[in-house]
Amino acid sequence: MVVFIWSRPGFELVKVDFVWNIQVPFLQTANGNEDILESPFFSSQDTPGHQWKLAMFGNSKLYIQPVHYDSAGQAKTIVDPVLVMISIVNQRGQKLHQQINPSEPNSYYVLFELSKEEILKSECQQVDGSYTFYCEILSHVKKELGSPVNHPGVAFNCGDGLSTQLEKCILR
Repeated sequence: MVVFIWSRPGFELVKVDFVWNIQVPFLQTANGNEDILESPFFSSQDTPGHQWKLAMFGNSKLYIQPVHYDSAGQAKTIVDPVLVMISIVNQRGQKLHQQINPSEPNSYYVLFELSKEEILKSECQQVDGSYTFYCEILSHVKKELGSPVNHPGVAFNCGDGLSTQLEKCILR
């Protein structure tokens, strides 16, 4: 298992949030890997060139995969570790069935496993009969160095005086 390092010199921590509303029929009829439900792409303007999509599938277990894509929509290996949290939001806005997983090296997704039975029996169903899934992805983005501030330079010449003072210090 990969350990997620919260603080890296020269990098800032960026959070990408995504809320996905799923209608109940998918949870009741999904029968293995044949039925796959995918979210729309989501990303953060702080992580240009990186976008994500959730894929949901499974029979008795519900698998959720946040999948990493490049800006062209091609699945892309996660180079720098990310930390992903998946949860289901109940009617009061509380996050339940929360799981947190780090990315694995040389992978383009992070896998989560939830019990479909527990989800259907939980009190997470919204008034309209849907379920709301919450995904939070933490990643590091290299800090951009600001342009140097242009201060008006003060020119001074202390060549002769400085060298004379240095000679005196050294010869003492």
